[in-house]
Amino acid sequence: MPRTVARILALQQAAGNDAVANLFVAKSSSVQRQPVQAPDAPAAAPAPHPQLSVGARGPAVSELQEKLSVVVAESKLRVSGRFDSHTEEVVKRFQVEAGLRPDGIVGPDTWGALDSLRGGTEVAGVTLARLQALRTEGDVQFDAGDFQGALTKYMSIYSDPAAAHKGARGGLVYSIASCQHHLGHFPEAISFYEEVMGLPAVGAELGGSAAENLRRARLQQPFQSAKEMEAERTAFAP
Repeated sequence: MPRTVARILALQQAAGNDAVANLFVAKSSSVQRQPVQAPDAPAAAPAPHPQLSVGARGPAVSELQEKLSVVVAESKLRVSGRFDSHTEEVVKRFQVEAGLRPDGIVGPDTWGALDSLRGGTEVAGVTLARLQALRTEGDVQFDAGDFQGALTKYMSIYSDPAAAHKGARGGLVYSIASCQHHLGHFPEAISFYEEVMGLPAVGAELGGSAAENLRRARLQQPFQSAKEMEAERTAFAP
């Protein structure tokens, strides 16, 4: 194991996940490639979002899909600009995790929860695009079996102040735990699964997956995806 990774894991075990996140933030903020000029005036308030439901199309749907892909674990959501049945399913999952009524309709409350990735602060388009790109790259690496590469991408999001709102990071933390689990880092996986279960408004589906994989990690058993859990339940159903 590289010395830097070993030190990070040791820090995590000694001081917890937040200490690791602070380390990533400190390292990223200590290097400034070029001066950044402060804006001359406060940015204008963002335009209100339209209400969306199945059948909607356009840039607002693409924005919705981008944001959902960042915060919902195992969403496998493609940014198509079309509000299809899969988008509705992911919306409902997010609504449950955010403590909203899971009706699949994206109104002011759902948009507000998605926009407030950091305690009520609107995430700018450039920041959202960066986080969404990292999430997509991480998901691709995860699906390809490159769990270390995916973990690096997910941890970059985890340590980013723009993704600090605890009500909208359950899916991200679960993905980190999954990578640690696949890599055989059982203490680290346990720590992140426990963090998922301690977050506010984590839905029953995500909470159940975290609880089962927490049990498996404690027994040093392999990770099990939601689909694998469902197939196992079906196989043993009376």
